[in-house]
Amino acid sequence: MGFISTDRSQENLIGYSISDFAKSDAKSRYVVKIVSQLDLQSLFARYSDQGGDAYSPDILLTLWFYAYSKGLTSSRKLEEMCRYDTRYIYLSCNLRPDHTTLSRFRQHNLDLLVDYFVQILLIAEREGLTDFRHISIDGSKIKAACSARHSFRDDQLSRKIESIRQDIQQYMERCRLAEDGGLSDDLDLDAIRAEKARLEALEQQLVERANSNSENVSGLSKPSIARTIRLI
Repeated sequence: MGFISTDRSQENLIGYSISDFAKSDAKSRYVVKIVSQLDLQSLFARYSDQGGDAYSPDILLTLWFYAYSKGLTSSRKLEEMCRYDTRYIYLSCNLRPDHTTLSRFRQHNLDLLVDYFVQILLIAEREGLTDFRHISIDGSKIKAACSARHSFRDDQLSRKIESIRQDIQQYMERCRLAEDGGLSDDLDLDAIRAEKARLEALEQQLVERANSNSENVSGLSKPSIARTIRLI
């Protein structure tokens, strides 16, 4: 079996390269850079030597991680983006995999994708880039193990990784639901982020108000206030 791929930097006959599609999007170029640094032997090993050529798995991994960073869960929508969105054209090397290929890749390599996504997020966060997810990544940098200063103790890092892993697994479940037709892909991530910040600020205000007043506020004790806001 061979792999269908191409060189993003190679110019074609009319004088442009695929990398030209991502000149204004540092994020997509960074994802390509990180994926190129991963050890993907386990992923490539899952492909048989027999059969026809397949899309190179590093390209499909790159596409699905970028989709994850954008909250995109539908393989049909991802197929469409590979045709019309310059960022995805760059990520896919303009090869335009169809939704069946994208879906099968995700389903057949689910365990590896979770591990690779965790690695990518930790590398990005270690380097100070926190714009990949708005829930699991909170802006705190994780330093390299050889660093003289550590942002996290071992137990804190373990909890951080578990939180990231849970978020990725929830995303993968949303992908499955999208494939089954049970979930819309129309997510407003900015609105979700703003609502999360609003609720956190509201909780903090009420807790501070309760701390400054020895009496219960509206008949609720301070622990009850915090629990009430979390349930909104």
